[in-house]
Amino acid sequence: MTLPESISVVYFGQPNCIACDLVRDFMRALPGRYPNAVFFQVPFGSPVTVDCMWANDVAIYPFVKVFKNFSTVQKCMGYVTGSGTTMIDDLIKTHYQFNFIELEDVVVTMVNEIAQQSQGQTLHKRTDSTKSYTSLASSYPSSPRSTPPLCRL
Repeated sequence: MTLPESISVVYFGQPNCIACDLVRDFMRALPGRYPNAVFFQVPFGSPVTVDCMWANDVAIYPFVKVFKNFSTVQKCMGYVTGSGTTMIDDLIKTHYQFNFIELEDVVVTMVNEIAQQSQGQTLHKRTDSTKSYTSLASSYPSSPRSTPPLCRL
């Protein structure tokens, strides 16, 4: 079983910048929408912007970079300059959607392994766009100690 690919989003901004404030506020809401991604903010004037080869090319603010598998590949998948929140969201979606599908495979595999060990039940990967799974709750006895491993995502 392979682990899903990781997405890292790095935001650069500066003080007294209306566009930077807009992007920062937008970025604060993203962890709720993309729970498997990691979000960072690099403070203005940070030594990282001088000493780190992944951050020393930022000259226009606000600036957002998206990395995929940074710990192994260290590849920047794209960047957005300015206050284009839609462009930021689209860039993350481009790489995160594939990430979500892989994570879904991992979750289904793990749940099937647990279910087969416990009672021989299996969970089937969703086939529609409703983002719901076949509920295992009806297969389990109604006892306070028998909680299904996964009912709905």
